[in-house]
Amino acid sequence: MGLLDKLARNNQPEEAPVADNNIQNLNQQELEFLLQTLKVTTFTGEHVEFLYNLIVKLQKQYIQLQK
Repeated sequence: MGLLDKLARNNQPEEAPVADNNIQNLNQQELEFLLQTLKVTTFTGEHVEFLYNLIVKLQKQYIQLQK
């Protein structure tokens, strides 16, 4: 079951698990793919705030990789 399925059922995103310091961040190619995919995807209004916050996090990580 995907994140969007969970969101549609609950109307609220589940809290993300605590990050493990050993987990690697996404690489630049993965971030570009996700950001481009999100750009062309349609979401319902109930997911806009969650999606906005997610995109901000992805963009920050992408900018850090470019430095």
